[in-house]
Amino acid sequence: MVKEQTGRYSYAISVAAATVVILVVAGLFVVKPLWDTVSKMDKEKKAKADTLTEMKRRETVLLSLKDKEEQLKKDSETISNALPTQGDIGRLFIQLDSLATASGGSLKSVAQTSNTATSSDSSVAGITEQTYAIPLDMPTYFALKQFITSSEAALRLLSITNLKIDVSDAGKMSVNIIAKSYARSE
Repeated sequence: MVKEQTGRYSYAISVAAATVVILVVAGLFVVKPLWDTVSKMDKEKKAKADTLTEMKRRETVLLSLKDKEEQLKKDSETISNALPTQGDIGRLFIQLDSLATASGGSLKSVAQTSNTATSSDSSVAGITEQTYAIPLDMPTYFALKQFITSSEAALRLLSITNLKIDVSDAGKMSVNIIAKSYARSE
């Protein structure tokens, strides 16, 4: 009888051991690959979530730039007006003559003395620096001061680099101005 019970237990132990071995083998050949696949998919999901976050950040930046587009277009138009096309000395003469007359003086002429291309920096591509000689007759120092102040607020960008003043015995001033302006190519 004891032998009979031992045989029963040995059969149960063999079946249990075989079941454990089958479960371990199934774990190695079935569950582990599935686990690796799930881990890999989780990493891919995290990478795609990071990419999505970056894309949303870029979208926000682009939308903010889109909102600024209209203002940038207006600024570009203002700059285009301030930087006339090449050879636009006529408009400069008209503008300076108007400023001189408003100041109580008179403009004799405007002569271009040099035309230099600016650096090849992409921010100033197509812009040339032009130097002008501008002789004026001014009745007083205050008229000259008003002319210079008005030229600072004028539409055309003008930078005075040299100023020579000759005063006559009568008190009238002959002013020779060397100024730089900028123009864009067409």
